[in-house]
Amino acid sequence: MPGDDQKAGQIPRADKDYLRTLGTQSLSELGQSLRTLTQNVGSLTNQASRLASTQKNIQIGLAIGFAFLSILIAILKFLH
Repeated sequence: MPGDDQKAGQIPRADKDYLRTLGTQSLSELGQSLRTLTQNVGSLTNQASRLASTQKNIQIGLAIGFAFLSILIAILKFLH
């Protein structure tokens, strides 16, 4: 989500600071920074995938639980 600076068409302070550090890095340092960034994005992607899988499992568990509860309530009403 864009912040207030981005909405106003300005570069956020943290981004300005990062860009400033890039200007003083050597090419090898820049390459290492890009590799680290790539690894971080990959890690974030994996975490998001695991979160989506966990959410799906929770939804399935809740659906089964509610179905079981509905059947149990129907049986209890029938017996009384």
